[in-house]
Amino acid sequence: MYGISLVAGDGIGPELADAAEAALGAACSAAGVGMRVTRVAAGDAALEAEGAALPARSLEAIRASDACLKAPVGESARDVIVFLRRELDLYANIRPARSYPGMPALREDIDLVIVRENT
Repeated sequence: MYGISLVAGDGIGPELADAAEAALGAACSAAGVGMRVTRVAAGDAALEAEGAALPARSLEAIRASDACLKAPVGESARDVIVFLRRELDLYANIRPARSYPGMPALREDIDLVIVRENT
C-alpha cells in the first residue's frame, strides 16, 4: 500500500486533483497496486483558514507519504512550491514532452525530457 498526499490547491486545482486521483486510482487498480490518498491543505485556502499557505500538519503528512501529488495553488504558490522544494531537497524539475499518434501537434516526432535545476 502506497501513501499519497494530495494537495488540491486553489482555482482549478481541486477539479484537477479529483481527476488525477481518479486516474491514479484506476491505474493502481489495473496494476494491482494499493493506494491510500490523504488530502492535505496548502495554498490560498489554507492561508485564509489556517494562517499558513503550507500548514505544519500538511508538511508532516507529505513527509510521511510515499509521494505527493500537487495541483495548482493560487497567489501563495511561491510559499508552497519553493518551500517544498527546499525543505524536501527536491533538486530537479523534470518535464517530459512527447508527440502521440493521432493527437494534433506542431511536430509528430517529439520525444524529449527537460531537466531543470530547482535551486
